[in-house]
Amino acid sequence: MIHSGQKVRRSHSDMVFYILSGVVSLVGINIKFGVTLYLSRLVIVVFLLVLLAKLLLKGHAYRLYINKSVAVFAALFSLILLQHYISVIMSDRVSDGLRQLFIYAGVMTLFIIILGINLQTTTIIKGLKIFLAVGLFQACYGIYQVLGGPYGMPTYQSLIFWPTAGDKTVDGLLFSGSFKLFRATGFFPGDVSHYAAYMSSIVVLSISFMMTDARSKYLKIGLFLSVVALVLSLSRSGLLGLIIFGLPALLFLVIKLKVIPKKVYSRFFRYLSGLIIFLVVFGSTMAESIGFDISYLFDVVIRRMTDLVNIGVDKEGSMGVHILTRLMALDAFSSNPLFGVGLGVNASPWFSEAYNAGWAGSHSHHLDILGQTGIVGATLEWFFMLMVGHYMWRGLKLKEAPADERIILAGLLAIFILMTFGNLLYHYFLNDFVWYFLATGTALSRAMLIKHNKT
Repeated sequence: MIHSGQKVRRSHSDMVFYILSGVVSLVGINIKFGVTLYLSRLVIVVFLLVLLAKLLLKGHAYRLYINKSVAVFAALFSLILLQHYISVIMSDRVSDGLRQLFIYAGVMTLFIIILGINLQTTTIIKGLKIFLAVGLFQACYGIYQVLGGPYGMPTYQSLIFWPTAGDKTVDGLLFSGSFKLFRATGFFPGDVSHYAAYMSSIVVLSISFMMTDARSKYLKIGLFLSVVALVLSLSRSGLLGLIIFGLPALLFLVIKLKVIPKKVYSRFFRYLSGLIIFLVVFGSTMAESIGFDISYLFDVVIRRMTDLVNIGVDKEGSMGVHILTRLMALDAFSSNPLFGVGLGVNASPWFSEAYNAGWAGSHSHHLDILGQTGIVGATLEWFFMLMVGHYMWRGLKLKEAPADERIILAGLLAIFILMTFGNLLYHYFLNDFVWYFLATGTALSRAMLIKHNKT
């Protein structure tokens, strides 16, 4: 029997997760007053302060369950932070490195909170629906930026009076001069490729929920909008990450592990095929009716992809620079293989004598962390990723678990694969939404294992 006090604490814990799901999905929204305050991190700070206040005043708080899983991950995070701290104090960019260290501590705190409030499967799935709903809003906002950009339509940056941090837009609109197109960036004003990675995860999440409710018009429309927003970002890493890692991983998991009947995913792929045919036949006409030249958009996408294989042919292409920064990451690693050159190179570049240039990071988190923290720091991070993947895999193999839980967990594992291997193409590992998915997948798997007495 669950007592009323336990129900209240459960209700409070569930509400914390629902709030986190919504604000993390809007993670790009921030306020800059001397320091950068992201909405999701403000909620985490408030949660911790309330936790402390309740503990001091009443002797109890929202209950954080210090179970074996939380303890193991907390110990690993402590090791990672300690190693990163050592690499920072050994470098010549201590202040910038410590700032990066606080970002690590922030996302790790998010992970521990989600895993520590001991969520039930139904709560996690509801929270993911909230995350998805906000994600679809972000998709609409990204499309609005591209279609409304030529007309100078208002954005949230043009309507507020406070500055936003790292904003590479002009009043919330990102115009690419080399491509002569506006790009969808949503509430990620500092990096369009982070928005693309986020939208890739929304695509996978939409497909996962569609497999639990194949007749939902809301999910079908949402999938369409999220794909369009991803394409309009013009981000190669986001598109390639989804095509190479995310979608194949999801397809493999649902078929190989027999998570759902064949008729369900065959119905989904019929819808997807119909959508592609519809866009091919009517897409150009629909775009022209609102004054958008879709043929030029496709030319730009093809041009960006061509630059991947014909490096240097396009004088305005960027792959030549990206390859150089990757080589410089390896040079940084070779200069100090154990501890690297220290975090914070993005703000305070490390000078490479071999290339006679400053290295401010690469378009790859794995190479970045290898160059900045050496083999020790990189190995600890890779071990953490392996632990998360293994934990999700255990829950996915539970044949006695309900089909909808296994399908959603398959989607989260596919997003984990997308994010882990997608970080070979870009650096978005330290985004809050990435750690939200890592924590939520781990928490859902754990809840399923506990329900079926497998842990």
